[in-house]
Amino acid sequence: MVSVSIHPESMLQFYSRTSSEDICLARSCLTPTPTSPFSEVLNLSERNYGSIPRYYIISESDEALPPSMQATMVEQNPPHKVITLANSDHSPFFSDPSNLVDVFISIALEPIE
Repeated sequence: MVSVSIHPESMLQFYSRTSSEDICLARSCLTPTPTSPFSEVLNLSERNYGSIPRYYIISESDEALPPSMQATMVEQNPPHKVITLANSDHSPFFSDPSNLVDVFISIALEPIE
């Protein structure tokens, strides 16, 4: 299996607004990621995939996946709703956990159509 790992010098692209303590924690938890899912073609149907409301959380300070690239992803696969975290890097669970929890709660409380 072919996999990739984040080079230590690239960590700041993923954790630019994360405390150094949390970067150390992240580093200890990361494992190599298989590359095969990146090239797999998905066949998604409106009946199944389209029947579930999808949400996209934009992290405005993401240096690993800049907002312009995130906007392209949203355009190519429009979600039910786009939510923006202004002060979050690529890893909002470290850089902006309180606001991320608020987003999850607001999503959970939305009525199901």
